[in-house]
Amino acid sequence: MITSKDFDFTTKELVKTLSYCSCKNNREAYADVIVNGRKYIKLGTLQAVTVVCDVYKIFNNTTNMVEYWACFGMAKQHPNDLQVNKDLAYETAHLNAQLNPFCILQVNKRFGQNIFLDIIRPYINDMDLEFVKTKEEIKCGKPFDAN
Repeated sequence: MITSKDFDFTTKELVKTLSYCSCKNNREAYADVIVNGRKYIKLGTLQAVTVVCDVYKIFNNTTNMVEYWACFGMAKQHPNDLQVNKDLAYETAHLNAQLNPFCILQVNKRFGQNIFLDIIRPYINDMDLEFVKTKEEIKCGKPFDAN
């Protein structure tokens, strides 16, 4: 088992930062909903997701070798946000990669954008995302449904 004692974090070096945002993708989707016992198809736009990956070079004291570790952070568009703020999403995802990563992987030296995208795209496609609310839904004051 790997512990924090195995690594010398004082000499960690940021090697690269990779990012991906689904905001330019087609996020149109549909869902079956039941209102007053009648089934309807709800059409809408899903939340945008931004992922940032920081790759660090860290010395392992146990093996006396340099290892590469990737820390992934994520930001999701709030359902009440009608527009995507890419700068804020990137900043939030990058902060989450540093302080609260949702995934930490040991990677090799060649880890780059293509492998990063091969990991992240299916992950985002499998997420349970909510529809971005319309102006009318926000005006009605319906409570935010955090599944």
